[in-house]
Amino acid sequence: MNTLRRLGLGARLGQKPGADFAEYASLLAGGCCQHGVVLVAGLKGLEPGRQVMVVFHFHRAPGQYDLCQHPRGDSSRPRRGVFALCSPHRPNPIGVTVVDLVAIEGNVLRVRGLDAINDTPVLDLKPA
Repeated sequence: MNTLRRLGLGARLGQKPGADFAEYASLLAGGCCQHGVVLVAGLKGLEPGRQVMVVFHFHRAPGQYDLCQHPRGDSSRPRRGVFALCSPHRPNPIGVTVVDLVAIEGNVLRVRGLDAINDTPVLDLKPA
């Protein structure tokens, strides 16, 4: 059986868990995604100006979850099924986001639109 390994860590300056959506969206620009030097050859073919899908682990999500949740925890909104939401509270705490690749500097990808908090374990990258 294959095991998942962390490829690197996602980082964004100033991001805090639980930030409201308006604040969260304004903090997306300027994120970076760092990968182990041993994996640099795997970045060949990625080019600035393209989009990349980042697969990551919701490492701070609690183990328990409800199959029906209020979107973004807002109880004024009707509950929806977990698979219709981007909630980190899910059976397998895995997130996916598409980012704009700004630059590649050795083992560091500079991106815009990283929808993850600091030190989020990055599991995989794919062309978007």
